[in-house]
Order: sequence, then C-alpha cells, then structure tokens
Amino acid sequence: MNYSDVYTKNMLPIIAQIAAQEPRSPLITDTLLARLPAHPRLLATKAELEAAKHKPENKAFLDGLLTRAEELVKKPVSLPERGGQWPHWYACKKHGTRLKTESPTRHVCPVDGEVYTGWPYDDVPLLAQHNDWAAALRDLGLAYKLSGERRFAEKAKEILLAYAATYPGYAYHDKDGKTGAGGAKVGPQTLDEAVWLIPMTQGADLVWDTLSDSERVALRDSLFYPAANVIRQHKLGVHNIQCWKNSAVGLVALLYGDKALLAEVFDDPTRGFQRQLMEGITDDGLWYEGAWSYHFYTMSALAPLVEAGYHAGLPLYSGPLGERYKKLYLAPIRMALPGGQLPAFNDSNAATAMSNPLYETAFARFADPQLALPLTTSPRKTLPAFLAGAPSLPKHATSPAATTDFSVAGYAYLRGPGATLILKYGPHGGGHGHPDKLNTVFYASGKILLDDPGTSVYGIPAHLGWYKTTLAHNTFVQNEANQKAATGKLLSLKTGNGWSAALADAGPAYEGTSLRRAAFLLGSDTAVFVDSADQAAPGLLDLTIHPSFEPKAWLAQYIGAAVNLSPKPGYSYLKDSKTAIHISPYTDPASGFTLSLSPLATPTQYIVATGMGKSSEDRVPILLARTEATKARWVWMIAPQGTKLTAHTEGDTIHVAVSAPGKKAWQLQVRSTELAVKPSQE
Repeated sequence: MNYSDVYTKNMLPIIAQIAAQEPRSPLITDTLLARLPAHPRLLATKAELEAAKHKPENKAFLDGLLTRAEELVKKPVSLPERGGQWPHWYACKKHGTRLKTESPTRHVCPVDGEVYTGWPYDDVPLLAQHNDWAAALRDLGLAYKLSGERRFAEKAKEILLAYAATYPGYAYHDKDGKTGAGGAKVGPQTLDEAVWLIPMTQGADLVWDTLSDSERVALRDSLFYPAANVIRQHKLGVHNIQCWKNSAVGLVALLYGDKALLAEVFDDPTRGFQRQLMEGITDDGLWYEGAWSYHFYTMSALAPLVEAGYHAGLPLYSGPLGERYKKLYLAPIRMALPGGQLPAFNDSNAATAMSNPLYETAFARFADPQLALPLTTSPRKTLPAFLAGAPSLPKHATSPAATTDFSVAGYAYLRGPGATLILKYGPHGGGHGHPDKLNTVFYASGKILLDDPGTSVYGIPAHLGWYKTTLAHNTFVQNEANQKAATGKLLSLKTGNGWSAALADAGPAYEGTSLRRAAFLLGSDTAVFVDSADQAAPGLLDLTIHPSFEPKAWLAQYIGAAVNLSPKPGYSYLKDSKTAIHISPYTDPASGFTLSLSPLATPTQYIVATGMGKSSEDRVPILLARTEATKARWVWMIAPQGTKLTAHTEGDTIHVAVSAPGKKAWQLQVRSTELAVKPSQE
C-alpha cells in the first residue's frame, strides 16, 4: 500500500526516545570512497565467495545453484513487454482467497471457480516474472564467480543488456493504473521497483569484470540510474518502504562509487539509513509499525544495504547503529510465544523468527548466541547460510521467559510455564496499525486460545471492512464504530509465585469513555479478565471475544433467535448471528478449554456469531456482550474444563474467585489502578 510519511500524535513517544541523539555524524566520506573494495562488493566479496565454496556443508547448495544456472543458460531471455501490477489485487473480492493463474488472461478463485481477467489481474503475474529475471541474474552471477564458467556471466550480461534496452520504454504507472506519486515502471510502486532492483545490482556486481567500460556506462545511463531516480522521486520519512528504497539506491551508488548518492542514502536527515535505524527501531527492538510481518519485511529491506555497507567498511554492525540494528533481530526472539510464533498484530499475519535465513548473517556478524536460536530449526541450505553461515551452532540452554512490559512498543507480556498472555496498549502503529487498544492474545497448552485476526491482501473489501475494524479484535466497540488511533497506558504490572497480572487503559480510543482491562495469567493455563467501561452518556457498547474454538460446536451450543446486525464495517461480515439468553460456561470439544463470563451488575445482551478467519469461508466464533449502561463491568475467563469463576463487587473493588479440582485456588482484586492476587489454598 502507498503510505505518505504520517506521524500522528500517538507516534511521538517512539520518535522522542532517540531525539537526544541528533545530530548524527555522516557515514559517507572521501576516505570511505577511496577505500572501496574491488568488485564484487555488494552481496559478497571475492574472499567470502572463495571461502564459501570450499565449506563441505555448502556442497548441496552449490550443486543446486550450478544446476539452476545451467538451466538458465538454456532459457531464452524474453522480458515482459510491460511492468507488473500490485499483488494485493490478486485475490477474489468475495472470498478473499488468492487467485490461481491458469493462463496469462485467466485467473481463478479456488473457492467457487470465478474467473477474473483483464486489468489489473493480467498484469499482476508480470511483476513476478520481472522478479524472477532479477533473481536469475543474481544466481548466474554467483555461479560465474563460484565456478569460473564464462557462459554464466554471458547469460547474466544478456539479461542486463536486455533490461537496458527495454527499461526506458516501460510506462510509468501506479497501482491504480494511473501516473500518481509513488508509481514506477517495472512495478506499480517504488517499493516494487526497489525489491526488483536489489538483485539486479547484486548480479551486475558479480559479473562486473566481464563488462566493458561502454557496457557499464550503458547500464548506468539506461537502467540503474533511471531506476534509482524513479525510486528517489517518491520520498518518505521513517517507513519500511523507504528502507527498501534506500537499499536499492544505495546498492546502485556502491556499484558505481557515487558519493553524493551514498550520502543521500545513509545520511539524509529526513529519510536516510541512519534515521531509519535510530527512529524506526524502538528501544524494545520492534519496528515502530507494530506488525510482525512488516518487522521482518523491514529486516529483509535493510539486510542487503547493511551487508554491502559492511563490505565497504562502514561500521554498521558496531557502535550505536550496530546496537540498534541488533535489537531488530533480538525482538522477535524476546517477544515470541512459547512455540516461537508471533501474534498477527496490526497489518500482519502470524509470523516467526524460527528458520529465518537472515539470522545466518546476523549471528555471523554479531557473534551473539541468542541470534543462533532461530537457526536451530532450519535446514540451513539458503543463500545467507552459504555466504555467512557458521559451521556449527551453540547449544541453547533455554530458560523460561519472564513477564515483561515492552513499554515503547506497548505490549505487556504475562508469562507462565508454556503460557503467554499479551495485552496490547501502545502506539497505534501508523498506516499499518489497527484500532484495537486492549486487544488480547492468549497461548496455553500448545495452542492459541484467543487470537488476533491479522490481515488480508489490501485489494479486497474485507481488509478495511473486517480485518482492520475494532470488532474483529478482543476488545471494546462503542456505538459500532472503530476506536480512534490512540495510545493507551499500562497502569500496573505485577508478578508473584505462579501468577502475573497487568492493568491497562485504552487512552482516548473513544472520546469521553474510559476503557480498562485487567488481565491475569494464573499458573500455566488460566486467563482471567476484568473489564471496565465508563461512558459519559448511555451508548451501545460491545465487549467482543474471539475464542479459538470449533465454530460449529460453538453455534450449536446456543439456542436463540436470529438477529440482524448493523451493516457497519465489521458487523456486516458476521454470519450465523443469534441472541443467547445467557452464556453458561462453554467448553470447546476440540481444545478442552472453557469460556466463562460474569456480567456482574451490568445488564447484558449476548449475541453469538461467526466472523472471518483467513477467508470468507473460514469462520471463527465471536461473542458480543452488549450493553447501553454508562458503567459496565464484566469478568470472563478462558481456562481448562472444570475451572470455576465467581465474581462480585464491594464498593469500587471487584473480587474474583477462581478454582479448579486439584489445583491452587485464587482470589483476585481490581480497584482503580491496584491489582491483588492471593492463593486461597495450597
């Protein structure tokens, strides 16, 4: 998605954390330019390639690379006649599922067989073809350097010169088929142009010694500088897209030793590399947009430039920049659920650092044993492993992660043995944020029991109509409208013997309304929530709960009249909606966990329904606890079958009792900003 450089007030705390470090010393100097190493110097140096090909553990990768190169030599170079289109268009508008390409003009929904054709669908696969040619160029260059076979370099040169002849004639276009800001030529966005240009420059660098001076000039004037200038025309501040743009332009600058272009990439105070690292990466290590998919996407964007800069002699793995960059790699390890999964917060899908090949380079450069953990599940047959992989990994004596407040990113992590409860309260996350203050994810017994819906491709109505609505999350909805972009506050975080607790406020998510959630993790499998809402005037308020239960059994449990819900965003995507007279403790037959809810004195209407999962056909349960009371109090619990929940109020204090046969019983208290947890029996 094209995003401008938007810095709303909810992002100011992130930027303020590093403001004292301005101004920054420039990285690009005449001395650096005078010491640039010989080509290749982008993806790897000659010495690194020579060492890599002699490592016994690299034989399988090298054999596969050379086999691919032999096949590429035989393939005619036939570039697409035009640029490609936005991949987010390539989904069924009804079901949200990715289309299947059956021919250049036939794109089929796998759910009902509906055929899409014409623009933009015919153009989307062309972008993949351009990226395939860029990857082929890089692989041919590697094969040449590793084998010495000139025919690989000649094929790489053929691809390069074909693009030099074709690129100037590609039409400038954006994702809407127009000529708006942020468009490009090979792709519909400067982002796509940058992703394509990175392996193009790496490939050219690898065959540099086979190019004549006139060919180098032709490539500069017809391909690399024009592509870099297309990218440079679209200016962003701190953003994942700008990181891709910096890498692409920076590699072009390093390819040709262009000081002015390098200074722009690394030292520009508005959008340069230094600013991206020091302001985009929070003190917690999470990329400021708060979405794990974009966190890893940013890692992928930064890595090519960091490695190329490292080869050029820049201190990118040391000093303040190195320490900040290292945080980016440590955060997914520190913030993972027990199985290594990361929640699908904001515009993200579920993600993980495990087996991520970028950690091969990070471990090699930083020599920090923590960074080797994601590699323990990897077959280690990737390009980063080939180039920089350590021959062996350190043994990991894993210790249980502790309850932690990631205060800048805005996530309270409550942890027990094999269990994690996350309470989200922090900054919105810019253009990729979701309106879901106090949203909660709960993992126990090897599964996620309360989940975040994540996101979809951006080109379908459900992206804004469902995934990016407050209703789709485990939190509060007022008057069937989305929360405002807001920053909440953690009021209390406590731990004790076998328990953790947090209390957070949603901030100005709704004007004139105070929303608070106290979350308790008891033992290794019980989550209790005490929710409070105070409205300035009576208004419709929904507490929304999305248990990860089997939907058919969920619906069969409740007998009630069908109800027609609002056509507003979020609500229009609900199906199977019906009222329920009351919500008895419900046990999911698949997981064995029970949902219990007590409304205390709050008059509550219960509505059960299903919402969207990964597509319109993937249904997930939802419970709406609905009231119009100005003062609402609910207590609810996800716990193993047989766990009992009771609650009552005394003045402004909420008392909760939790018990289960053969287990420790608990007495919980919530009052204003105070939390108390006591075992009632051993």
